[in-house]
Amino acid sequence: GRNIIVVGFFLYLVVFCFSFSLSSQEIIQLDVKPFLAELCEQQGTLVDVRTTPEFNQEHIKNAIHIDFLQSARFDQKFAEIDKSAPVFLYCAAGGRSNAAAQKLKNMGFLKIYDLKGGFSNYKKIQSKK
Repeated sequence: GRNIIVVGFFLYLVVFCFSFSLSSQEIIQLDVKPFLAELCEQQGTLVDVRTTPEFNQEHIKNAIHIDFLQSARFDQKFAEIDKSAPVFLYCAAGGRSNAAAQKLKNMGFLKIYDLKGGFSNYKKIQSKK
């Protein structure tokens, strides 16, 4: 009888995951230039999810700071943001912003943009100008 439970659970997972992918939520990973172009066009919220020292040292203009590693504050701050409006995330190299994007998707945000390569990629592009 145990196999039936396992199969049933597996089917439940498949259906559950599938029903999520049917919703119009999406996480879009973009390189620096398209990321900034979309940000400009869509008037979304730009969020730096790095730590306070990282943010204070330097950040992208107009970014608000919500540290991904402070999860209670992260949840509280994002609860105040309109879930139907696009959110643009970045961290130092792309790891934390990717995890933050998944978390926001679970919180019900519809359109999440994630900066590929993070702030270090942004800096590289800026220095080429």
